[in-house]
Amino acid sequence: MGYAWLPFDAGNEWFWGIRAGAEFDFNSRLTAIASVGYDDEFEGSSDGAFDGSVRLNYRANDRLLPYLEVSAFEAGNWGSSIGIAYKF
Repeated sequence: MGYAWLPFDAGNEWFWGIRAGAEFDFNSRLTAIASVGYDDEFEGSSDGAFDGSVRLNYRANDRLLPYLEVSAFEAGNWGSSIGIAYKF
């Protein structure tokens, strides 16, 4: 589960994306991920967008991973998200 906020209106459409990045460990609990990606709508009516992101992860335990992410999009927009990843 998580919450994402974007400063532009993305509409009410489904998106797909692809990304590549690297994870850096600061210690046994704190990591950072730097990545680049491309996202677009399934309908194909949009132009899509490239982005660069930095994500900070905190390993709370073996199953919970709270995170904070900041992204810059090619059109000059910025986005941020905060959430919790859960390992089943």
